[in-house]
Amino acid sequence: MIIKQLNIKDIQRETQPLSVCLGYFDGLHLGHQRLVQQAIQVAEKEGYRSGLITFKQDPLTVLNPSINKQQLTTNEHRQQLGQALGLDYWYELDF
Repeated sequence: MIIKQLNIKDIQRETQPLSVCLGYFDGLHLGHQRLVQQAIQVAEKEGYRSGLITFKQDPLTVLNPSINKQQLTTNEHRQQLGQALGLDYWYELDF
């Protein structure tokens, strides 16, 4: 799996179409895994690459710093879960 940590200004057009999920995916729980699997299924059916676009920080805590919310899993662990699910790309953006 290719991991890209990007600034939104750095995103370049991919040469191959992508089927992606977009969200924070704080723990990649079963519901999140189902979304990822659907993106992968579409990618396989259409001949696309699969990917996930997520954020390094929890958007809720960025928008409201007074909220002290613990991260369910580290970014590295989320990436490992994404790779285990079979994603081709993992895009990580600053929120």
